[in-house]
Amino acid sequence: MKLVYCGNCHHVSMKSRVERNRCERCGREAEVAHVPYPWQIVVGWSVVLGGALFLLIPYFWDGTPWSGLTATVGLRLVWLVLFLGIGYYFSNWGVRVMKERVLAARAPEASS
Repeated sequence: MKLVYCGNCHHVSMKSRVERNRCERCGREAEVAHVPYPWQIVVGWSVVLGGALFLLIPYFWDGTPWSGLTATVGLRLVWLVLFLGIGYYFSNWGVRVMKERVLAARAPEASS
């Protein structure tokens, strides 16, 4: 994932690494904006990874303290949706923060 900033229309677009650096709004060439990942992205990844471990560990090892919470397929699906939903929420929040940081960093350029 990369963020690209268009100096023409001041729009930040999210692109995959293999996509061309073009603005989604106006189609002109855009520059790659390097922004560190905020804590929200890390929390989103951690929730999804922790959720996967929460669901898989009782499957391979009996006697875990939470094995009753994942005893049936229905319960596992509920937990899966919960972990993915929370991870998605934090990841989207992190992407919004990254876009805001790019716009805040480029704001002096826009006024000059």
